[in-house]
Amino acid sequence: MKNKAENRAKNRNRKAIYPGSFDPITNGHLDILDRSLSLFSEITIVVAGTGAKSPIFALDERIELIKEATASRKGVHVDQWSGLIMDYARKHHISAVIRGLRAASDFEYEFMMASMNKELNPDVETILSWID
Repeated sequence: MKNKAENRAKNRNRKAIYPGSFDPITNGHLDILDRSLSLFSEITIVVAGTGAKSPIFALDERIELIKEATASRKGVHVDQWSGLIMDYARKHHISAVIRGLRAASDFEYEFMMASMNKELNPDVETILSWID
């Protein structure tokens, strides 16, 4: 029993990232963030460019919206990144990546991405969570 308590305490000192385009941030995103904060002491929302997509909001606007929506949440940071998320994780000593699933069809894509990310950085776990 002591080992489980020690592991939970250790996990709460770990850092995670929650990457995405967040165009815009939704209540579903915030639900996943809140549930993840029970597992991690620090979560950085990493806002990516949208690549070939045509975003509704510019990158700076999305970052500002996220900061406003998360201002009251302790341990939440917002950053931007245009490279590989595993490079970000390595640079910032991140132990987990949080990803949201909207539908069962998202699972296959996220599973492939998690497998590739594990090859790129075996020290980082991917956590998949359903968006309510």
